[in-house]
Amino acid sequence: MMGGQSDGLVGSVVEAGQHRLNVTKKVAEGGFAIVYKATNEMSGETVAIKRLLSSDPERKKEVIREAGLLKKMNHKNIVGFVTGTR
Repeated sequence: MMGGQSDGLVGSVVEAGQHRLNVTKKVAEGGFAIVYKATNEMSGETVAIKRLLSSDPERKKEVIREAGLLKKMNHKNIVGFVTGTR
């Protein structure tokens, strides 16, 4: 189900750290993760949520590595890292 079609997380509020995020649609699905579009309730900022589908330790390491790289990057065409949760 791509392109914003209905999903269990769409329409819900996700709490990640100190952030409350309203999930508005699914934007992509791959082999080990789903990416959602959401809005931060406090700031109104549009954010992406990446939900890991696999419990494989190597996949988790890849996501942690990706988050570390995103924390260091600052470019208008690359999504910034806000927070992570388990």
